[in-house]
Amino acid sequence: MNMDYGTTTNISRCKAVVAAALLFTACPLNAKPKESKNPQKLGHLSIEVVSVTTPDEVGEKGFGMPRKPSEGHYYIAIHVRIKNLDRKLALCASLKSTLKEEFGLRSQFPIGSVPQVSQLLPGEEIEGDYVFLLKKGVRPLEFALDPIGERGYNEGCRSNTQEEPLKDTIHDLGRWPTSVQSVRFDLKEIMAANATP
Repeated sequence: MNMDYGTTTNISRCKAVVAAALLFTACPLNAKPKESKNPQKLGHLSIEVVSVTTPDEVGEKGFGMPRKPSEGHYYIAIHVRIKNLDRKLALCASLKSTLKEEFGLRSQFPIGSVPQVSQLLPGEEIEGDYVFLLKKGVRPLEFALDPIGERGYNEGCRSNTQEEPLKDTIHDLGRWPTSVQSVRFDLKEIMAANATP
């Protein structure tokens, strides 16, 4: 078979173009990482897991000496930021935390104080830690926050003694929305994202 130099060069160029196209299809240069659901919304609260760390000791500021974990255990601290996204109403919330761990384990009682959502004004945000004690060899999987009971999330911070919500021409004050669910964070995903430079 007689092939001139020009035909061979054209075939080589075609192969190079096809290979480059396949490479860019498989590994796009501007590929965006998979977005995690962080922050998440709970009613008009924005809740974000800022970091997940393993402190050597924990303790309340001004309340005695820091404590080290018991033998065969370690601490995990989930640092959260909570912001009121409502434009008109203060927010109050009583939130139950749950840490889902490997091997079917769960922790529901954090150590020390946790962030308190009390009369959080529009645009205001708070930060704080949920600290749990885990057995060594067990990794955290998921962190969840759930409103406690029917009135665990309260727009307008209405007291439990008021029977009827107060009225405003723009907003109903003192609402207890029934649609407010829990928020759940995949800690493996968040820790992997924090570990990447």
